[in-house]
Amino acid sequence: MRTCEVAVIGLGLMGSAALHSLLRRSVDVLGFDPLTVGEARGSSHGSCRIYRRFNFENDSYTELSDAAFAGWRALEAERGLVGATLSDDAFAAAGEAAVKGAQGRGHNDFKIMLAARTVARALTEAAQQRKA
Repeated sequence: MRTCEVAVIGLGLMGSAALHSLLRRSVDVLGFDPLTVGEARGSSHGSCRIYRRFNFENDSYTELSDAAFAGWRALEAERGLVGATLSDDAFAAAGEAAVKGAQGRGHNDFKIMLAARTVARALTEAAQQRKA
């Protein structure tokens, strides 16, 4: 019988983010969900996606969902680089994906553009170091 350190029950938005994060940290983890991949009954299926940021059961849920959402943006940025030719354009696209959906508050809107450029610059520098 297969054992693991951590079991994630439910692989919706939050469960999948938790599973992904644990796997990236090399934790021995298994994920379980009663629905199959692509199942039409899931809350993240179809053209309408629901992402609840607030939960009245526990205040910590809001912080957890914010962290998970940031993780999903990072995953989307990474996915754009898989199989791509590493170039300034690819890095800029990854930076844009990393901040997709981010909203400023008027006085700090510039930070969104700054974050996208910072991601692109970090990827460029990492690629240069890898070549050296």
